[in-house]
Amino acid sequence: MRNRTLGLAQERHMWTADFFDRVDDLPDDELEPLQATLVATLEPGMLLNAIEAAIRAFLEELRRGEENLAGRLEGPLLELVRMRE
Repeated sequence: MRNRTLGLAQERHMWTADFFDRVDDLPDDELEPLQATLVATLEPGMLLNAIEAAIRAFLEELRRGEENLAGRLEGPLLELVRMRE
């Protein structure tokens, strides 16, 4: 999901997303939410937090171009991480 989010962001900026070669050129405010998708351990709680952050970043990127689709996907995608509670 993180990679797809980065790819969508590159495409939105009219850059080729095939090799993620322009990721470093994305604005900091677009990259910052993805920092929480990187994990230091494989502890289940950390992984689930990273998955939730990836989902939220993906939905935010999707809203920039496909607001209706993001709205339809938000509930089902976030439900995946809510199931842990």
